[in-house]
Amino acid sequence: MIASKAEIKALAFSNTFDMNAVKDNLIQLVEWEQVLSLFGADFYDDVVANPGTYTTLIGTYLKPYIAYNVKA
Repeated sequence: MIASKAEIKALAFSNTFDMNAVKDNLIQLVEWEQVLSLFGADFYDDVVANPGTYTTLIGTYLKPYIAYNVKA
């Protein structure tokens, strides 16, 4: 996964929200439906396989995007 539960909580939820209510498969589903469809399979696979190469993209754009889509 590109974003962890802790990162998602820090970006989009209050401190009192129980992240155990959010299943890992929901986060993965958001990544596949939202990010994969935007990037295409080849680029998405490269981002997941080589996150160090895309630190700005992941930290600045993808993690907040994923967090707010999980919240929605």
